[in-house]
Amino acid sequence: MRTISCPLLAEWLSCGRELPSSTCALACGFPQAARSSGPICLTPSRLRLTKAERARLLAAVGITPAEAALFQVIQYGITDPPEYLPRRALNYAFHDSATLAESQAALDACLAKGWLQVIDERALAEIQTTLRADGCLGPVYGLPDLGGVDFTAAGAERWLHFNAYSDFGYSPRPFSYTDVVHSQTAHYFTSHAGAADYLEKYVDPETTTIHGPVAIGPWRADWWLTFREGVRVDLDVRSQWELARHDDSDNSLPPCIGNGPRGRADLQDALDRRHMTRAQWHLLNLVRTDPVQEIVSRASRTSRRKLGVELSDEECLNALEGCLRNGWIRQLDRAAIAEIQASLRLEPAETPLPLDFAARLGGLDYTPVGAGLYWSIVTEVNGPDWLATFSLTHEYYREEHRYCESRGGCTSGVFGGLATAGKAVRSEQCPRIGPWCAHWSEKFPSGYRLELQLGDPSVWPGVAMSYGS
Repeated sequence: MRTISCPLLAEWLSCGRELPSSTCALACGFPQAARSSGPICLTPSRLRLTKAERARLLAAVGITPAEAALFQVIQYGITDPPEYLPRRALNYAFHDSATLAESQAALDACLAKGWLQVIDERALAEIQTTLRADGCLGPVYGLPDLGGVDFTAAGAERWLHFNAYSDFGYSPRPFSYTDVVHSQTAHYFTSHAGAADYLEKYVDPETTTIHGPVAIGPWRADWWLTFREGVRVDLDVRSQWELARHDDSDNSLPPCIGNGPRGRADLQDALDRRHMTRAQWHLLNLVRTDPVQEIVSRASRTSRRKLGVELSDEECLNALEGCLRNGWIRQLDRAAIAEIQASLRLEPAETPLPLDFAARLGGLDYTPVGAGLYWSIVTEVNGPDWLATFSLTHEYYREEHRYCESRGGCTSGVFGGLATAGKAVRSEQCPRIGPWCAHWSEKFPSGYRLELQLGDPSVWPGVAMSYGS
């Protein structure tokens, strides 16, 4: 009988927990791993772990929960400066008692152990040299930012190897990584100052052609939110392997409220004065973006990250029932849609994002009372200056490349999803490629690149938007 020296795996096997046999070893390179008669072999399918099991498995490979939270952030391509990373990592911790002090100590420890590094010119040059030597396309999600914290080669190997056998972060293979190489978008602002601020902060003149700003009349963010005047800017962006810096897709309400301690405190005060619970607020934020059958489970899954507290499915269901009972939300039937469309005809306005009521039929939406209540909270908590920078984006053309290990991974579910989103495919091809990487720290020996053109580029530099309904 094989001796199992990794405590958690030994416990799984002693309890009869099924561990499928296959090709890859969990133990390679980690302390306390079984080596006497070969490594413990598991498939890289995601083992569904409880929080306690995750913590114990992390301990078996020498990673603390606070260190894992840092790795989670970096794995998503976010390379914050060291002064910001510990606070952001708190949103990725998997226990509610995580503190900023623990997160800072974990960062110091990872830097000392050589698992993480602050990217300087030398480190960036080494990454680029290695990628060129390997003939590697990418990184699809761009090189790390100077001054940001990223993996070292040793830290990336440790985390990626662990991640292959847990459900901690990565999606199951095959997964396609998307790079937008050309996009054309219309951006709507409530003021010239907001447009100017956006252009200064977020637009790279070397890769972007700008049309505007142009003053416009009334424009509508949604059926319940119309501005009497505004400003439109059209952007034509061409770049490669810079997805993390792109603003390349339609956005819609609801907007965000600050998720830090101050933002949460201000939000709680606004909710208390309106006799609304945090759970009800959380449901109001999801009710127009999630299918009815999924909203309760999604609300409970995202509550800790969005609210700072963990809500059960029952608490979220009670909150949903409370919102319905209070008349803040309703199910959209044909009568409700006819009522909304009649009100829109009385107040014509440019509408950047199409109001597809046929797709919304049977779903949940705000009532006029609920919409007014929701917007009053958003504007109060975010403050008067925030409204001057409020914006909405409509993308009318995009050329994108999707990289994956397999052809099927590139195309699986893509065209059905694009059709559902109303994106017309103008052209497509899927050539085989050699070595590539999504992030510099995770390379693939070969793969495929699905090249898509979506939408209509002929509308640049101005497209006539729909009015009314």
